[in-house]
Amino acid sequence: MAENFQIVQIAEKKIIRLGSYFYKLKGYLVKEANDEEKEKYYCGKYMTYPIVDDDFKVRDDDDIIDGIDQLIMGCEGDTLPLYAIAAAAEDNVVERNCDYHDVLVDLERQGITLSNRVAFDSEEELPDEITVCLDPGVLGRDCFRLDPQSGCYYIPKRFCYMKDGELYMDYRSDKKNENPSEHDKIYSQLADELWSLSWFFNKPNLHIKVRTYTPDGFAFGFGPNELADITDEWPECIKRLEGQVNERFRKMREEYPDDYYRGKRKDVPKKKEE
Repeated sequence: MAENFQIVQIAEKKIIRLGSYFYKLKGYLVKEANDEEKEKYYCGKYMTYPIVDDDFKVRDDDDIIDGIDQLIMGCEGDTLPLYAIAAAAEDNVVERNCDYHDVLVDLERQGITLSNRVAFDSEEELPDEITVCLDPGVLGRDCFRLDPQSGCYYIPKRFCYMKDGELYMDYRSDKKNENPSEHDKIYSQLADELWSLSWFFNKPNLHIKVRTYTPDGFAFGFGPNELADITDEWPECIKRLEGQVNERFRKMREEYPDDYYRGKRKDVPKKKEE
C-alpha cells in the first residue's frame, strides 16, 4: 500500500544547499515517518523532504538529517557574504565534487550574489592577503587542522597530515589514502582555491599568509587568543607552505593573465541607514 504524503509548494524563490551544490527549492514532500526515517533523520512523527529545480525532484540527501531550515541560503536576488558558502566549500573539499570556482559560480547561477566587500553598506573590499592558520591542537604530532580567518577571502577549512616530508590532505575517511597524488598536497589545493577566488572576483593580487595560534589559548580548551608566525621550530613542509602556494598561484596567473569570470553578478553596496 502506498504511503500517504502531502506536497507543499512555496511561493518564495528560495535557494537550498545540498552537499556542494545549490538548487531552487520548489516545495516540500511531507509524510508520516517510518521507523527507518526516524532513526536516520532524527525526525518526529513526520518527515519532510525538499523538492528542487524544474524537474521537481524529491531529495533525500544526508544533509537533511538535521533539518531543512539551516540549508536555505536565501532567495533569488539576495546578496550574501563570501563566507556564506562555507558549508558547501568544506563539503566539496572532502568529497572532491568540483573545483572551488564551480561552487562560487553555482550559487550565483541560482540568482544569489556573492559579495567580497567587508560589509553590505561598504565599498571597501576584503584585503588581498588571505590568512590561514595551522593548528596541531590535540590531533597528533603529524596532523593539523587548517583554519580560515575572518575578514579575509574564504579558504575552506580542512585537515592535513605529514608524510615523507610533505603536507597532504586528510579526507577524514575510514580508508587512509596510501598513495596520495600531487593534487592531494595542501599547497596544490590552496593554490587552486586562490586561483578560483582570483578568477571569480577578478583579483589578481591575492596571496596566502600562513600562521598558527599561540599555544596558551588551547591549554585549557578556551580557544586561540592570538595569531603567531611560523617559526624555525616547525617542520620544513610547513615553513615552505606559504611560498609554495603563492609561487604556484603566480605561475597560474602568468599562464592565463586575462582570465577571469565575466559573468559575475553585480554587487551593489546598500545605502547606509541614517
